[in-house]
Amino acid sequence: MLRAFETTVQRLVPDRLRAALDRRRYGVGRRFHRAIRRYLSGLEHYPMYPVWSEFALSTNLRGKEVARKLQRYTEIRGKRSLDIGCAYGGYPIAFAAEGAEAVGIDINARFLAFAAENVKDQRASVLLLERDVTKSDHIRDLGLFDIITCNDLIEHVEDVATTFRNIASLLRPGGLLFMEIPNAWSVGQVLKDGHYGLFGITLLSRPDAIRYFRESGYNDEYGVGHFHRLEEYVALLEGHGIRLRGERITNNYDKLDGRVERVRDALPAIRATLEADLGREGLSSESKRALSLATEEFLQEAGASLAAYETISDATRRRTLGQGLARSYEIEFWELIGRKEAESLS
Repeated sequence: MLRAFETTVQRLVPDRLRAALDRRRYGVGRRFHRAIRRYLSGLEHYPMYPVWSEFALSTNLRGKEVARKLQRYTEIRGKRSLDIGCAYGGYPIAFAAEGAEAVGIDINARFLAFAAENVKDQRASVLLLERDVTKSDHIRDLGLFDIITCNDLIEHVEDVATTFRNIASLLRPGGLLFMEIPNAWSVGQVLKDGHYGLFGITLLSRPDAIRYFRESGYNDEYGVGHFHRLEEYVALLEGHGIRLRGERITNNYDKLDGRVERVRDALPAIRATLEADLGREGLSSESKRALSLATEEFLQEAGASLAAYETISDATRRRTLGQGLARSYEIEFWELIGRKEAESLS
């Protein structure tokens, strides 16, 4: 109801005033806001338009939030910081504001142009470079960093192992790494993935996902590479001498706060959505079969974990199993904070 009211109000507000309200709400400047609006113009008919717009405009707010989180673990002032896949530039801007020597790299020249407008608006001291972190020769001259952030990037690369090795090679011994990685097996991502708003696509192999993506009405390039389980990401990082804090992820809260219940409630909704999707026009028999098999496998796996949790009466064990269930199927984005060991040779 509130969202519908806000949408109605926005339609009644003149464009110039709406732009000013946007800039104040998100803490962005005129040039950056204008560039993003032009970039997204014509995409309003896509269901994910509000998500894409929010993600772009909130870049500075998200950067500030991560900088605040990392201040609990390290001093930022006087450190070298690197944001890998910096996109709209909010993260290096935030770290520069805290006194870091901030660098942002991205493979996409268009995103770097947006970041440059953002940097100008904020009058920030940030170095932006077009580099590909999956290629060692692209990053060799960057030097070492005390802090590296890498958010919503890993799922877009083809060679995750090489990318993790290259990230580790840029981190100074004792340095801090922060990553945010989408959990393809969370019930929220299964019901509606964060990139395209499609049901079940995160469960599919990349060839099946590309076909399903095309048949769902998208004409541009499918921009996602591969998803991996949390344990695989942890093993790759630790293999390069980066030790994670706590229970592997920092947003694995002690209090379950209804997380198990959300998983339980979502499973029937996932089955119902699958049945509806299988009846949708435009999907090939290959896509329907792949989607059906992947979703049924997920429902069996999540259902078995839920059943195991519900048979436990011991409070301590039940809490531990509940946290594992939430980590596997409820948390949509894993937040990982790790420190590179001094003796690591990566």
